Amino acid sequence: MSVPKNFSGDNSVGVTPDTISNSEVKPYCADGTARATSVGE
Repeated sequence: MSVPKNFSGDNSVGVTPDTISNSEVKPYCADGTARATSVGE
């Protein structure tokens, strides 16, 4: 029996910024947050 390794809200793509000297994998978007276009409407 296999166990899925995906967790809720863990669907964002990791991006490594090359222009930052301390490069680390950062999510493309924050998990569980609303889009900027839908905030305040």
